[in-house]
Amino acid sequence: MSEGASAEFATAAARVVERAWEQLCDAVTSTERADIRTRLTSSGIETCARLRGMSRFPGLVPLLDGLSGDAIDVSWREWGIDGWELTVLRHNEAAQEAHLLAMGAAPADAAPSAASRPKEFVTDLLQPSDAASVGRCFLMVYGHAYVHPEVFSPRRLLAEIERGEVISVVTRDSGGEVVGHLSLRRGPSPVVAEWGEAVVLPEYRGHGLLERMTDRLFEEAPRHNIKGIYAEPLTVHTFTQHSDERARMPVCAALLGVNPERFHPKNMPFPTAGQRQSYLRTFRFLIAPEPRVVAAPVRYRDILSSIYQAQGIPFEFVDSVPPAAERSRISVHSNVRGFGTITFDEIGCNVELELARSVNDALAFGTKTLVLSCPVDAVGLGMLVEAARAAGFFFCGIGPAFAERTDVLLMQKLMDPLDVGKLQLLTVLSKQLVAFIDSDRESLTAKIQVAAGQNSG
Repeated sequence: MSEGASAEFATAAARVVERAWEQLCDAVTSTERADIRTRLTSSGIETCARLRGMSRFPGLVPLLDGLSGDAIDVSWREWGIDGWELTVLRHNEAAQEAHLLAMGAAPADAAPSAASRPKEFVTDLLQPSDAASVGRCFLMVYGHAYVHPEVFSPRRLLAEIERGEVISVVTRDSGGEVVGHLSLRRGPSPVVAEWGEAVVLPEYRGHGLLERMTDRLFEEAPRHNIKGIYAEPLTVHTFTQHSDERARMPVCAALLGVNPERFHPKNMPFPTAGQRQSYLRTFRFLIAPEPRVVAAPVRYRDILSSIYQAQGIPFEFVDSVPPAAERSRISVHSNVRGFGTITFDEIGCNVELELARSVNDALAFGTKTLVLSCPVDAVGLGMLVEAARAAGFFFCGIGPAFAERTDVLLMQKLMDPLDVGKLQLLTVLSKQLVAFIDSDRESLTAKIQVAAGQNSG
């Protein structure tokens, strides 16, 4: 485990393994078998635990107690017929920076002076020798508060590129120094990728570098069977929204409160202070999309029509039919930033109880924002939407081509107050979407208050 890491970091990994194993064994009865596997990554220590039998999630909770106080991402899903799998990633920011510096990146205060270099640039695919300098750029602009910690680890970034998970381009100045980066990260489906991980050093802004890197990525994407590209621009300013507008990427969703307040560029105006950070989601198809069948409730059809028309997606609304499956197929993820997702791949007859169980599991880890997703043509979608609204979820948009064969409907639940009036929005469609989301959220609040009054009476 110590290969490629400091002795201190490897020792910390060994201690986590020891704690996790002891506590997992304590949680398992004599009739159960447990399996735990741990690996050291460039960003932390990943532990995967599996239990068979009826223990399910409660039997794994003691594993997390041994990690209290650490920065962790947690995800869990069903495993086989009667098992459950929990994966924990413990982050180590100090190790990330030490690893970055060991790979040859200059410290943040040793950045090249823009004034001393001519404004001549080359934009091309990232080369292995560029990876450490990419991390330095992100440290300068964001510090450690960046949503994708992979950019701080040259080895991890290069491995993702080698596996085809990431396509990265950089811009170098006339001296060969990396001054900008942009990437496509494949997922959540194999044919779409996120356009992001964008950074340009402040001294080099105003030269159209982001646009140059965007054009290079869009040229490269079809060679990797990527059919659509999405981005999640900030709402603390409209700069990245301008870039998406120029790239012909209309908004398709608004993700409220998905990151802590500190997740914003340094040394910039901060109009959303006092609340968690929100993002838009924009999308563009690179090839013409197939027609969609959408089993959405009537209350969401007008806003969905606006989104689908803006995306150029042919669609047809149909009435939802009751679910036929006995059980739902669900996966849940909660990360260190307080953001969680609940994904319904199939809707079962007992959807209300299954949704409530998944929400309670996510909230047990301090989740502040939950996003619920389900294919737009899923059998039982209407029942899921009503169950979600009863649980406090409101509409937030769609994920085009995010499912294997179609789009996903997205809903959200917030645990903290959030004022959408603070968000900086550029386009008419983004303002229309956020206004609808706020109205849908307010209608749920009124409904809950009415129900509370009836119960007290």
